[in-house]
Amino acid sequence: MRRIVNRMKAGKFLRLLILASVALCAATLSLAQADAAQVAVTVEKFTEDGEFIVEPLLIPLPWNQTAEKVTVDLLLSKSINFDSNDTGESFYLVAIYDPLNGKYLGMSKKNTMAGWMITVNNVFIGTSAGAHTLYDGDVIRWQYTKELGNDIGGNPDALGVSKKADKDSLVWKVAEINSAGNKSAYDSAYTSAMSVLKNLNATAAQISSALDAFNKAVTPAGTTPGGTTPGGTTPVGTTPGDTTPGGTTPEEPTPDGTTPGYTTPGGTTPDTGTEAEIWDEPPYTPPSGIEAGRETRPAVMSDMEALGLGGYMAINGNGDVTVSGSAFADAIAASGIEVDAGTVTLLPAVSKKAAQGSTVVFTTKLRLDAYAGKTLSSVSVFKMKTDGTVGTLAMASTIGQLAAGSYVWTDAEGNIMQPSQEAVSGMEYSINIAIRDDSEYDLDRANPGTVLDPPVLAVESVGSGPTGGAGGGGGGCDAGASGVLALSLAALASVTVRRRGK
Repeated sequence: MRRIVNRMKAGKFLRLLILASVALCAATLSLAQADAAQVAVTVEKFTEDGEFIVEPLLIPLPWNQTAEKVTVDLLLSKSINFDSNDTGESFYLVAIYDPLNGKYLGMSKKNTMAGWMITVNNVFIGTSAGAHTLYDGDVIRWQYTKELGNDIGGNPDALGVSKKADKDSLVWKVAEINSAGNKSAYDSAYTSAMSVLKNLNATAAQISSALDAFNKAVTPAGTTPGGTTPGGTTPVGTTPGDTTPGGTTPEEPTPDGTTPGYTTPGGTTPDTGTEAEIWDEPPYTPPSGIEAGRETRPAVMSDMEALGLGGYMAINGNGDVTVSGSAFADAIAASGIEVDAGTVTLLPAVSKKAAQGSTVVFTTKLRLDAYAGKTLSSVSVFKMKTDGTVGTLAMASTIGQLAAGSYVWTDAEGNIMQPSQEAVSGMEYSINIAIRDDSEYDLDRANPGTVLDPPVLAVESVGSGPTGGAGGGGGGCDAGASGVLALSLAALASVTVRRRGK
């Protein structure tokens, strides 16, 4: 372990100066966008002395920004020294200077189990911060550990959802208040919230109580403190509403949330204005060879964790399990597909029992307000595969055409919708997806006779690559960038999403 010093070496200073210039360039580009995306960021040393190095703040998020870039830019802007190794996929945050105690915190000879770990949307990411792209509404927490993560809810051998109660909603709310500079309007509610955030073992009930206190707080003028809460009006004006870090009301009123973006721990999705409802039976008689299945139930996170898929999944505000936003973003990019910004809807995962090797149909009722005016054939249905990529299912126009790997849309009465028909705001639809047991689209291939189905809706951009193909991308600082770049997956970083907290 090399000795950490206060003064950076000339080479490192030059590198950080370049990174700062890149961040400034990206920030300039983001100013050209009418609706800036934001993330919440904290730097926490609770295991050291129960304090923050950087209290929760909302940070503007240029498109295609990584957690490394946001972190470096934040620390530089606050003149907080730090020590890091490399950049991009090899970036490692070695130590951060603690201004309060006048020393660096990081791995040391005295404690080789110490260091900084990062969660994004309450998930300990399994990659370098330099390889993790952020999305509007993400909550980033750098946490100092003295026990290889065990003291903060994770460990290096079991990355994924934090074992501690999820504080992201409260982090976002405090970040919002800090950034607005009006914490005095919240008085004791703010003080209480900070105590809960600093408590390593805070419970879900304490977090909820702190959020409730904010909702009841009033300004001296007797009005409810202002500010757009996560899940309130989004940058592009989506339907207001409360959302959990990446979920649907209470915290996100849609299937996996449905407002462009991602769900907890992955983010949120396009707001359809209604919750998805899982039906035990389809609104029609399935064709020969396809069964409705039995013991239909919403999937739970323990299903995923038992299969080693916990990192793929998220839990929204309704308690539904969905594909995580970040996992879907990675999968869609790896598959060579581009999707339109603001049209990602993560539907609740459903588990069904069926005869081994059979094909079953999953029916989910929802509204398509976010897709109003678009033809149903333009709303692609994606399925996550066990290898971490996605595939695109085929739309059938008759019940007889329904087969494994395809789906049909029906209206509230069970009538089959045609590909050329347009989605109508306020109308209820049912999506009926046929999946074969133990196929590439069944995430529960470890248990024959059980089908696990987490679908995702999105509109593909013109020029998307073939399903299953390899994809790649690059970046630059050109305020005039447009065309394919503007339509690429990177654009999801500046898309309107349901935000965190209440």
